[in-house]
Amino acid sequence: MKTIAIFLVVAIAVYVFFGCVTYPQWKDYERLVHAGSKTRGRVIAKERENHQNVRYEYSVESKIYSGRSRVGVGGLPPFSQVMIGDEIPITYWPGRPSVSLPGDPAEVFSSWSTVLFGVLPFFSLIAGGSVALQSHRLSSKRTKMNPQENIFSAQWAEYRRLRKTYWKMLLYCFLLILIPIGIGRLGLLKCGLHINLSILICIVVIIGGSLFFYLRAWFRLLRWPCPRCRKPFAFSWFKGGWPTNTCKHCGIDIERPVPGM
Repeated sequence: MKTIAIFLVVAIAVYVFFGCVTYPQWKDYERLVHAGSKTRGRVIAKERENHQNVRYEYSVESKIYSGRSRVGVGGLPPFSQVMIGDEIPITYWPGRPSVSLPGDPAEVFSSWSTVLFGVLPFFSLIAGGSVALQSHRLSSKRTKMNPQENIFSAQWAEYRRLRKTYWKMLLYCFLLILIPIGIGRLGLLKCGLHINLSILICIVVIIGGSLFFYLRAWFRLLRWPCPRCRKPFAFSWFKGGWPTNTCKHCGIDIERPVPGM
């Protein structure tokens, strides 16, 4: 269970970290594709050593804007065939006319969508799996103990592990509640239908999976039997289900282990 939790946290953290870098640019391209307007611009400079970019100017409502982009995509000729002074088609976002791209932005938007919703999740899962596997190996080494130290050593270790998993999954579920709020604030659901469906599926899978693992951890903790009285250690109808260090029935304390016999 701990391994699964680590896997989810690392994968989500990696995706969110790099997604915050990728998303703003993807959002601009998405607006250009679904709400962009066309105009004509003029190449004003060629920057061969800057990834073969070109600089261009265009006018929107008598105001001059400029931009920088690569050519050779979106129906534009390659860099070697573009000359200073050439007219090129420009797509700009009416809501923010400074956001623009020469040519047809659909190809660039498709590439960035693949990165954001395909490549990045894949590598996030790889990172989460690698960290979780390494953590599992280290945890296996640490749990090796001398059985003569305490007749309940193994049971206390198991209870601590279940309790730690419970608190972690509770925290993860709380944090994941912020995902729909963030999506609403970022305006993702204003995108195209296929993007909406992808986002909704991701939300359902991530939050639904987290809730499942949280409930699973909660029930396992409530049902865990005290090693001495064999009744539920963390649950009593009269004392509640708060996971403390003492048994709700016989009062044995995990911080005061019973000496080995």
